[in-house]
Amino acid sequence: MDKITITKALVFDVTTENGLITSISPSGDRFDAKIINDVRFTETFATSTGSIHSRFPGVSKASLIDNPQAAFRFVEDKVAEGVDYIQIVADVPGMSQEVVNTLVIEARKRRTLTVAYAARNGALS
Repeated sequence: MDKITITKALVFDVTTENGLITSISPSGDRFDAKIINDVRFTETFATSTGSIHSRFPGVSKASLIDNPQAAFRFVEDKVAEGVDYIQIVADVPGMSQEVVNTLVIEARKRRTLTVAYAARNGALS
């Protein structure tokens, strides 16, 4: 997400920008985003082996969270990288409830937000 994208968002009164699978800036530094209310970055998302999102270009093995230990490491690594929230993708096939719970609990322990969404119908049933 760059300055132009965020500046365009102001035209539509966007108050929160969520940068998913994007670098903070080409130099790796956050720019001065005082002109918008809220800008958050996640860099990547947590998904599971075999999910639709696991086949997206650029998804690393580190994003394939198939057990609680991997969930713990994912949150620990992402928080150390300075992300603002943990993105969780629920899918079919997808993570077990135990894995999703671990992602949320570990993020909360580190005072980090979590955002989950269903990749398709039935993913959260």
